[in-house]
Amino acid sequence: MDTSFFCSTALLISILGTIFLGISALIFRSPFAIRVIQMLMSVTAFFAALAAIVFLLGDLTPVSAFLLGVPVQIDTLSAIFLLIIGVAAPMCQMYSISYLRNNSHYHIPSLLLCTALFVGGMEMVLVMTTPFSFFFAWEIMSVSSFFLILADREKPSIKAAMQYMTMTQVGAMAIILGLFTAGFQLFENFSVLVPVASLLIPFCFFFLGFGSKAGLVPLHLWLPAAHPQAPSHISALLSGVMLKMAVYAFLRFFFVLHPDLPPFFGAMVLFFGLFSAFFGVLHAST
Repeated sequence: MDTSFFCSTALLISILGTIFLGISALIFRSPFAIRVIQMLMSVTAFFAALAAIVFLLGDLTPVSAFLLGVPVQIDTLSAIFLLIIGVAAPMCQMYSISYLRNNSHYHIPSLLLCTALFVGGMEMVLVMTTPFSFFFAWEIMSVSSFFLILADREKPSIKAAMQYMTMTQVGAMAIILGLFTAGFQLFENFSVLVPVASLLIPFCFFFLGFGSKAGLVPLHLWLPAAHPQAPSHISALLSGVMLKMAVYAFLRFFFVLHPDLPPFFGAMVLFFGLFSAFFGVLHAST
């Protein structure tokens, strides 16, 4: 079996198939068709896990492909996170079949479309190879999750979604400023074009952008309001998967692409991560 061909094909099936099924939900709206689409979405999402498993069991040579003309690549780091999506998303999607059937106040076709864009956007975040395509996928993930949070269109959900979108766009602007101050065009050139001594300013911008998505204290204010308002299976994806996309971005932008990074940068991320965990435990115990 050609491992490279299988991984690239499985990846494209997962991304494009999931999004296509989400669009189909707007066309075929009968209860039977909706259930079939939900089951098929769980299957296409699982293809991400298949691609990751086959890659990780192979020789770990990066696999390149084209997604609608845009270059994408699976490497060891992206495969690990693809496996998380490929396991969590199908289980959440299968759970949603009975959950949505018993919660008729949701507009299920539009919810499925946003879910498909959300899952597909997270997968694209992991495999994009240029800052522009990465940021585009990041915004697909962020905007679709905004609509998922206000899925029931009730006042608390609208308020929570607006808080989330505000923090998301502040984070997006910080990522743009980080890309601008870093001044690189391809991920592979990051360590060549940006000396370690010049990384402090872009690091601060990236820390704000990715840290806000990860819910690091004090950038966490949107998180406790937004997650409970989303449908249960979406809340599981938000907390169990989407927050990990920020961890992936930290690793991709710094610790893998610039292995000679001084310990200070890692210590800063570790400090805020531990402080956020400690802060969360204190709140949970009161």
